[in-house]
Amino acid sequence: MKKILFVFLFIALLLFSGCSHIEDTNGPDDYSIETFTEEEMLSGVGNVTSFVNGKMIFMNNYTYTCKKYSGIETLERFKKVDSGSITILPEVTSGNFRVLILRDDALFCDCPINEEVTLRMPAGNYKIIIVGESANYKLKYTIK
Repeated sequence: MKKILFVFLFIALLLFSGCSHIEDTNGPDDYSIETFTEEEMLSGVGNVTSFVNGKMIFMNNYTYTCKKYSGIETLERFKKVDSGSITILPEVTSGNFRVLILRDDALFCDCPINEEVTLRMPAGNYKIIIVGESANYKLKYTIK
């Protein structure tokens, strides 16, 4: 009984903690971000609210999914000692979404939405940042 009460209180706390999604106000066919500034997005830090999210990693293949995502988050940080490549595909079905790749804290790629792109990556320190406003997305990438 105590476990059930604890779980119920925990869920209630999550639901009413003040975290809320940022509504998509620019229409279903426009995935551009409206709420966050460029500086906030490049920082890779912000409050995140997500619903039904998942992560799968196998070898150098990464897949992230979320039914509803709002906020700014650094998904990945890695260092390339030698040059390599990344193939990335951000798929969005609703909301607003953006994927940024930074190299040595400077914008390296603003990834196109719903298009796969392969980039040559010179040596450096990289970050993959996602930004969303009520986004339903699937992000797949492979680092070589």
